[in-house]
Amino acid sequence: MADSNNVHQNLIPNGNGNNNPIKLGASLKDKSLQGVVNEIFKGFFNSKENILINDTKDLIDLIIKTRESKDYIGVGVGGLYVNNKDEVLVYYRTDSPEKHKWSIIGGSGTYRKDIETTLREKFQTKANIPLQNVDVIALVRVTNHTNENSGINNNEGEFHFLSPAYIIDITNCNERLNEIPKLTKKKDIQAPKTSGSSERFICRFVKINKIQQYPEFFTYTTRAAVQSYQREKNNIHHIIERIDNISSYIKEVPKIKKVEWRKE
Repeated sequence: MADSNNVHQNLIPNGNGNNNPIKLGASLKDKSLQGVVNEIFKGFFNSKENILINDTKDLIDLIIKTRESKDYIGVGVGGLYVNNKDEVLVYYRTDSPEKHKWSIIGGSGTYRKDIETTLREKFQTKANIPLQNVDVIALVRVTNHTNENSGINNNEGEFHFLSPAYIIDITNCNERLNEIPKLTKKKDIQAPKTSGSSERFICRFVKINKIQQYPEFFTYTTRAAVQSYQREKNNIHHIIERIDNISSYIKEVPKIKKVEWRKE
């Protein structure tokens, strides 16, 4: 069975499907299932790739994909992993929307599967981190993700996703994390070296301040998640600082001597 999550990843809806039932009915005569699918969806996608249908699930996925060019809201989930050096784990997107930008690990929600499980599977698929080592800690942000707030024109197709992002902890996986390269130079952030790479997905660590310095190279959901993370982190630091100040003040207060009670 084909990986139905990847069969149509480069197909972009444009809303120009065949809508003439008389012509369509005539052209479908004596065609195989694959021929019927190709005829029905001809012109619907801006892609030179063949539409491959291996089973019923592929066909359902394709029908859902066509819906995305209409009044469809999808669910995309992302995981924000930040190590102790303030570096974020990201991967390079090779499909639309926001193609050729860096993103936190994640992807589309899976039908009838909770998004936490989906997110763990995305870390395994895209970052080669076993799903049992991925802990979903807390929700950090939900973005209303559209063409407009992403700054993307309609050449990439209309899209609308509600995208929850979670804080992620990765345990007992230091060997894998240590082998992931870092993005330090602007030229590598702008156009990572992919030639000769055996990586299915290009994953890198990048400093939070680089995301803030070069926002044009990172997806909207990534920037929003990092922004919320930084705000919460600063709030926590502020609270800790206040507690430290109170503790110092208490230490300076003279100790109260023991009070002895006596009956009059």
